[in-house]
Amino acid sequence: MFLEALAAAAITGAKPSEVKPPAWLRRPTPQEMYTFYPAQALAAKIGGKALINCRVNVQGAAEDCQVVTENPPGQGFGAAAVQTAKLFEFTPATSAGIPFPGRVSIPLAFSLPPAPQPAMPADFIAPVWLKAPTEEAVNAAWPPKARAAHINGKADLDCLVNTNGGAEDCHVLSETPPGQGFGEAAVRLSPTLLFTPASVASGPIQQRIHITLGFPPAQLTGEVTPPAWFKKPSAADLIAAWPSEALSRGIGGKVTLTCMVSLHGELEACHVVSESPEGMGFGAAAMLLTPQFLFKPATRDGQPVISNMTLPLKFENNETPAPDAVGWEKTAVVDQPIWATAPSFADIATAYPKRAGGASGYVSYRCDVRKSGELNHCNITRAEPTGRGFEAATRGLIARFRLDMSPAMLALRGPVQTNVSIRLIDPESADFVGHRIGEPTWIVALDPKRVHKLYPAEAAARGIKTGRGVAICTVAADGGLSDCSPAPATPNGVGFSEAAVQVAQVMKMNRWTQDGGPIDGAKVQLPIRFNLADDAAVAK
Repeated sequence: MFLEALAAAAITGAKPSEVKPPAWLRRPTPQEMYTFYPAQALAAKIGGKALINCRVNVQGAAEDCQVVTENPPGQGFGAAAVQTAKLFEFTPATSAGIPFPGRVSIPLAFSLPPAPQPAMPADFIAPVWLKAPTEEAVNAAWPPKARAAHINGKADLDCLVNTNGGAEDCHVLSETPPGQGFGEAAVRLSPTLLFTPASVASGPIQQRIHITLGFPPAQLTGEVTPPAWFKKPSAADLIAAWPSEALSRGIGGKVTLTCMVSLHGELEACHVVSESPEGMGFGAAAMLLTPQFLFKPATRDGQPVISNMTLPLKFENNETPAPDAVGWEKTAVVDQPIWATAPSFADIATAYPKRAGGASGYVSYRCDVRKSGELNHCNITRAEPTGRGFEAATRGLIARFRLDMSPAMLALRGPVQTNVSIRLIDPESADFVGHRIGEPTWIVALDPKRVHKLYPAEAAARGIKTGRGVAICTVAADGGLSDCSPAPATPNGVGFSEAAVQVAQVMKMNRWTQDGGPIDGAKVQLPIRFNLADDAAVAK
């Protein structure tokens, strides 16, 4: 890089201070990193790091990448890092404003993909984030080298929320940028987090969740521009998310959110700071809207950086008709649609654009819903990355979606809309070939009564009052589970996994996942807890 810079400076007559190295435009996401995860390391549940050196051409693409180091050696992380390089996007090095090819060293960290979540009963309520780390705590945990270099970042954690709402047993899923220590810093911050614990009808339970913690500097140095609105919510967006009871009573509200603004201008790690009036649902409505918001990211010296922002939202619009006004119809938004039909893995393979070059794409739409359940008038609310054909490819898949229209939905008088997210991944990637899925929605979930009735007789006879069985199943095209087989149980050999197989056979998954993908042919692992009540033990 240094020799190339000197040569470019000599050719252009530029001063050394006018020579700028390549700078990141787009890094691979954790999901894209999983695509290239070395198979042997994944099987052994090993994480790793690699340092590669690449040439960044004048178009900003990485080429001629070479492995400098990998740790642990011999696990394939160096080769995986080189494969990942095709997703890199840079601004090229410049000399007096003229681009020239330059070499850069790039550290990459590979974290194990998150384990699949167990199925939850129908009365399950997920944890809600109540208390985030204070600014003082974040500053105290900041990795010293990153702070000295004015580097900001974030980390994704997998944590157990206990029955008191505290976070414990946290593990790093990913950190951005890699190798700067933000993962370890986030783990140190985890004891300061507070949640409402997960619960079922019988009371609070422990539950593992994914948490994103950001480390945006309170005050960036250099020439700084804060994040700015790129796409604001419209009055129609606000009305669509407006809590029904509040709207029917003509009540408006205010919400304050704190969020992290990513390098791409999206909101992440949002939580409600305040809502007024309380208890009317405006906080939840604001959170529902956040995927539609888009910002120009904050910059430092012209380069995008991660930042924190406080976001006030008002559910007030003097031009919005009153609910009883002539011709007024509230738009109902189906935020968790049940799909009667949805694209398959084969449909995704056919739609994947040739010019995507192995990259993953994500496009989300807001669509009108016909009485037949078909989608119409779909408008893009988010697309990433642009310029690789993902918008056109996903639009061709819209006709494959059809909602399962319940009697309650058919009875709605006004317009009905829903959000649809579509993620396209390389058909040659390990995630696609293995039909791996994330964030499924269970439409026929775990039945606690059935679990109780199927308690293994042998375990009960031995006086064992609790156990965990595991069923491994294939997901059918309609979301049902088939070809289920028992995996090792705790304790093993007394029938818990065989009982788990019987429970799993009546469960059913939505045909499209929350993170925008198909489900047909996927393999899922379902851990199911069995408890034998004292009175039931006596009855037996």
